[in-house]
Amino acid sequence: MNEFEIITEKTANFKAFINVLKYRAPHLHAEFELALVLYGELLVTLDKKSYKLSTGDIICLNPFVLHELSSTMNVPILFIQVSPSFFKNTVPMMKNIDFLETPIIGKSDSKAYGLIREKFIEFAMLFFKQEKGFALRCNGVLSLLFAELLDYLPYKIVSSQDYLNNQTKARRIKRIAEYIDRNYQGKICLSDLAKLENVTETHISHFFTENFHITFQQYLMKLRCEKARSLLLTTNLPLIDISVTCGFSDPKYLNSGFIKQYGVLPKEYRKSFGDSKLELQQSSLLSTQQILSNKTSLALLQRSIDLD
Repeated sequence: MNEFEIITEKTANFKAFINVLKYRAPHLHAEFELALVLYGELLVTLDKKSYKLSTGDIICLNPFVLHELSSTMNVPILFIQVSPSFFKNTVPMMKNIDFLETPIIGKSDSKAYGLIREKFIEFAMLFFKQEKGFALRCNGVLSLLFAELLDYLPYKIVSSQDYLNNQTKARRIKRIAEYIDRNYQGKICLSDLAKLENVTETHISHFFTENFHITFQQYLMKLRCEKARSLLLTTNLPLIDISVTCGFSDPKYLNSGFIKQYGVLPKEYRKSFGDSKLELQQSSLLSTQQILSNKTSLALLQRSIDLD
């Protein structure tokens, strides 16, 4: 499902967490984000490009870059998010840093990979333990980690105006996505988005396609089909009720859209799960993720280190 979400966590300049996920809807961060795949394989889609990561691979994402995460199984991923404001007093230009090219650091990168992974894990361990003085130690390790990234990854310096433009664009994407999510059950048109943003239909159409990478109608169909898919698996509602609830004026439009999205009719999709347990049904949904507690994250990370 191509729902868009913008994460705007403001409680700290940095954080670490482990997310066990099968799918993470397209979203934006105002922070730099580093991700380390602990086990399994992960597909990361940035704009129109997709990158396949395997166990041990690291990816570095710039602020305000739209990205989507998916896998065929639940994959534990260690994340670090760092606000550019973390560097405000020491390296203020960091908010203007834009890493270039393929942002993946793999085992084949030998020395660079080893140094970056070492600091990555050291920071996460400190953050999860949160022992006395951990904030000071996190600051030091994080600075060394980004020093390694700047040595290894090519980057450019974007202007302050471009940085502000990216913020403005992210806020518009957030408003549009939230508006559609609130109104998909009824009649909703491109003109509604134009009115929301006080621009012409032509302008909002180009903006939508450029940033969501599909047309408004394609996005709306995907959203409605995903909402219908959830109801098919978790309720006993008849198709006519699901159609109306999800914004389809007639079940035939649900059928045609569902076939395009998932390759089967809605009734066949529901039947394929039969009397399976609700847990199995829910695990089939794309929006599957679980953020672990610091204690559980620490244990899982330690296990990953021990198995290296």
